[in-house]
Amino acid sequence: MSKLRSIVSRVRPAVVLPLAVAALSTTVAQAQYTAVWTDNFNTSMATNKSSFEYNNGTRQTGVIAPAGYTQNPGGGNDHHILTGTQMLITGDTVNQYTSIQPQANFSGTILGSQITGKEITFSLDLNATTSAGYTAAGISLGSAVGLNLLDAATTHFGVKFVEDGPTGFNAGNFIQFFDGSTLVQNLLPFTAGGAGAFNVDLRINDLADGNPWDGVGSTTIDLYVNTVFISSYTKGGGGYTGNYLTLVGERGFTTGPGLVAASHTFDNLIVYAAPVPEPTTLALAGLGLAGFFAFRRRSV
Repeated sequence: MSKLRSIVSRVRPAVVLPLAVAALSTTVAQAQYTAVWTDNFNTSMATNKSSFEYNNGTRQTGVIAPAGYTQNPGGGNDHHILTGTQMLITGDTVNQYTSIQPQANFSGTILGSQITGKEITFSLDLNATTSAGYTAAGISLGSAVGLNLLDAATTHFGVKFVEDGPTGFNAGNFIQFFDGSTLVQNLLPFTAGGAGAFNVDLRINDLADGNPWDGVGSTTIDLYVNTVFISSYTKGGGGYTGNYLTLVGERGFTTGPGLVAASHTFDNLIVYAAPVPEPTTLALAGLGLAGFFAFRRRSV
């Protein structure tokens, strides 16, 4: 299954089905994903203002652009540094973390026909200025309110990438999934860690109706790193109902081993949209799933 996921191109299924039922979901497989908001963080000069030149016509693109940024009160402007080509987020010296958020809820529709926030991609280089100790950074999404840390108590999904070297607890590189403050997956393999920048790809869907943000069905989030499928998480009970994104950087510990000043590099943040699935397409997908599970029962 993971091999099938890894070969899906930018023109990918809105619902990834087993090969046995792929023929029943041709319309789904042809759904075209479109970049509707991008930020390359390119500015004419280095600055500590996260919203500098955000509306200059070249830094942000897409039908939703431009969108300024909100930052957490604990981290001053000097912890969000635009170098001219990318964004550095340095963990705050007091609160250990710093976070910023585009001032947009990527959960609606574009022109009434495309659901935004069906995929989110960006590049990340953990702890870009030092290689020792415990450092972490990542993204939270699916929040219906403002700034959300990766492991805050409010409703959202968080992905935390961790590099923990010999001056920390020496746990190596791994990934954590959070549903609010609940750690739902831990120590996921992360072979890309410690080797410079890597590409993060979050593909988001609702297998029931194709809309992961409508409070109906569920929200499923698949994580890929450098095109390799890592893991998946499904939020039931209607799923997530908003999609404010928050980029977060952590600096390590204020006490104990691994006290480091960690500056993480984020670049090329992109939000994609996809067409609203037609009812007939969803029906075909449902038939395919039913047939697949029936086949599995007969095969056991």
